[in-house]
Amino acid sequence: IITVILGFLLGNKIIAIVKNPQEFREWVNDLGILGKFIMIGISAFQIIVAVMPGEPIEILCGALFGTWGGLFVCLLGSVIASAFVFCISRKLGMPLFNKLFGEKMKRFRFLNDSNQIESVTFFLFFIPGTPKDPLTYLAGVSPIKLSRFLLISTIARIPSIVTSTFVGANVQNGNFAQSAVMFLVTAAVGIICIRFKENLLQFCKALGKKKAQ
Repeated sequence: IITVILGFLLGNKIIAIVKNPQEFREWVNDLGILGKFIMIGISAFQIIVAVMPGEPIEILCGALFGTWGGLFVCLLGSVIASAFVFCISRKLGMPLFNKLFGEKMKRFRFLNDSNQIESVTFFLFFIPGTPKDPLTYLAGVSPIKLSRFLLISTIARIPSIVTSTFVGANVQNGNFAQSAVMFLVTAAVGIICIRFKENLLQFCKALGKKKAQ
């Protein structure tokens, strides 16, 4: 229902991004504070849906509001969505998580039994290539507290978001060389992390292993 409503309200403007990014930017700027709220809502919606990639939205926020303004918008949307998802997941429990993700997230369930859950949460949200939005649902059924989860996950998301908003801001300003360099560096780090993802997960498991009773 939310997707349909957003489609009616923003469909033409989303198409305008592809046809004329400058026109879309002017439209958002003309809306003033409402434009920021719209992008915060889109950023939050992407996390709640979980299967939608976040990088294009982060790049768009960078193009609209600059590197640091885009970071603020994305982080605020992230906090709102993460709190909502965490509370829903905590209320409905593992059955909700299993229905949404099933076996796809089985390898991350060690988070539930982690003794060093805060450290493990930080690394999982910091490492490129991990499914951060589904992990928000899993965090809701873990022992971590909401306030600690929001603080840790928000800080851990910053480097990834900054690289995306930086690319968006520089593309908008015509600094394609800087955007290309940042994109290549980010892609290289992402490829390395994906290549050694199993090793990184084993490290997280070892870090969060319960102490012997």
